[in-house]
Amino acid sequence: MQQQITGVILAGGRGQRLGGVDKAMLTWHGKRFLEHIADRLRPQVSRLLLSVRSASSRNYAGYETVTDPGEGPLGGMLAALRISETPLTLFVPCDNPTPSAALAERLLAALNDHEIAYASYGGDHHWLYALVRTQVWDELEKFWQAGGRAPHRWYATRDSVAVAFDDMAPSAFRNINTRVELEALEDN
Repeated sequence: MQQQITGVILAGGRGQRLGGVDKAMLTWHGKRFLEHIADRLRPQVSRLLLSVRSASSRNYAGYETVTDPGEGPLGGMLAALRISETPLTLFVPCDNPTPSAALAERLLAALNDHEIAYASYGGDHHWLYALVRTQVWDELEKFWQAGGRAPHRWYATRDSVAVAFDDMAPSAFRNINTRVELEALEDN
C-alpha cells in the first residue's frame, strides 16, 4: 500500500486568523507541527511533499517542496498532483499535529472504484484529509482554470466518497486556526 501513495502536507495558507503565522511552523511538545505530521505520514506513504507558498519555501529545509499557486488549498493539491509519481496522493492540512496514523489505510479501503475518498467525523466533512487518484489531476486542472477554488465543489464534480472516522479521537481532525485553539492545544 505505502508504495502506491505520495503524501502531501498542505502548507500554503496565509494563517490570517493567527496573524499571518506559518501554521506548519507552530510548535507543540517541542516540535513543529510539520514534524509531528511528517512522523505520522511517513509510515503511510512512499514520498512526502510539502505544498508551500514560494516565499516560505526556505523555512522547509530537509523537506521536498512544491509551490502552491495560492487562492486556497485546491491550488496546492493541483501542484502536488501534477508531480506525484504514484497512483494515489494523500493530502492533509498543516494545522493539525495529530492526523490519524491509519488515515491512508482507511481512505484506501473505502476508495474502491471512486476517484476521491475524504474524511468525515461527527457529521462534518474534512475535505483536506483526502486520498485522490493522481490521474485526475487533469480534471482538477480544468476545474481550476474555470475558476474553481473549493475542494468540496471539485469533489462534487468527481466520483468521491466520504469515509466516516467517528470511531477515532476527535484530535485526528482538529485544526488550529486561532490563538484560542492554539492555547487549548498547548494545554494537552
